[in-house]
Amino acid sequence: MKARRQSLARYLPSSSDPSTHFRISRGSNQRGFGGLSCLLARAWADGNFELLNSAWDALGYSAQELAGHSVCELVALGPDAASAAVRSLLTEGRPLEFGLLRKDGREAKYHWNRHYDDFSTSMFIIGEEMPASKQADPE
Repeated sequence: MKARRQSLARYLPSSSDPSTHFRISRGSNQRGFGGLSCLLARAWADGNFELLNSAWDALGYSAQELAGHSVCELVALGPDAASAAVRSLLTEGRPLEFGLLRKDGREAKYHWNRHYDDFSTSMFIIGEEMPASKQADPE
């Protein structure tokens, strides 16, 4: 039996920087995805970061405002930490927690999971917004 690769990172061009390689596009809403409250995306080795459902609208951006922008621009962390967070999304592993920036400048914290798809050589990424009680910073 062939072992699962569990990583999209191994298919990226060696010269690519994951922090700038992935550009946002709006995918077509697939049947069954439209009503999901979680953020659903699919990352492809060619750099396409495809938003697969309308839950992304909760960030307040239009599809035109997001199109072509780097995923790291949405991550509510400094440049180096945002780059590390995007790299972490490219390999299956423990869940991650980091926020995204809403259009109004507020941060929305998300709990992230991902699953590598051997068949299509892409990574499914799921972000579930954390309840406000878990978003509060400890004093």
